Amino acid sequence: MPVVSGYYLDRLGIQVGVRTGLLMFAVATTIAVLVRAKYLEETLDTSKAKENTQKENEGLLKNFTAQPRIIYFMLLVSIISGFIMRMSWSFLPIYAYNVMGLTTTQYGLLQSIASFISSPLYMVGGMLSDRVGRIPCILLARGFGPLDSLSLLFLRDYNQLMAVFGTVGLIEGLGGGRIRGGGFMGGPAWEALLADIVPQQNRGKVNGMLATISGLATLPASYIGGLIYDISPNTLLGLTAIQLITIPIILLFFKEPDKDARQ
Repeated sequence: MPVVSGYYLDRLGIQVGVRTGLLMFAVATTIAVLVRAKYLEETLDTSKAKENTQKENEGLLKNFTAQPRIIYFMLLVSIISGFIMRMSWSFLPIYAYNVMGLTTTQYGLLQSIASFISSPLYMVGGMLSDRVGRIPCILLARGFGPLDSLSLLFLRDYNQLMAVFGTVGLIEGLGGGRIRGGGFMGGPAWEALLADIVPQQNRGKVNGMLATISGLATLPASYIGGLIYDISPNTLLGLTAIQLITIPIILLFFKEPDKDARQ
């Protein structure tokens, strides 16, 4: 948990604390890999898949362009959100520590509050997307995406920050948007919408194309964020509001398929 990492950073110092954290992460990852290797079972008929590999690879782009038009706008939203996230996310703890004067434990507690609230709500968010629709949940998550960054910019009272991060965890947990990796792709409502509009046999390829294109498009984001931070840390955090551009895109171009037409 971030609060535990922050505590050890405060106790051990940044250098030793980070090394300890990386070692703990490596051990945890190794255990996860061994458990998966032992207990996961393959369900794909690989013999049939190998026969069609060359043909499928040749048609990846054609397959992607044959999908409904909403796919292009989902890609655009993913690129915008992913670029801003990668541009700013790495510098938030530095800003909190150097500019705001928070300890690493305090910042870790803020992140832990948000994660503690949002993680259990993913299941509720998935149920909510089935009941009220995918797009309202996606709008909820994207609309409040920059709130945590902007709160660090405008607030200085720690109790207020805790309230904001708790609110972010609640809203983005229900919306399924508090997934920072993969170019801000992910979440129950987002994945459910993809499943609704993309045929089952093409979902892996389409997801792969979305992740690859958005990943390549956001590659320079961290470098650009570093350049901006060196000039003005406040400007970098203020730029996270650009994520709100995705709201009109979603409202204008996202359309849920009829229930009878879902794949």
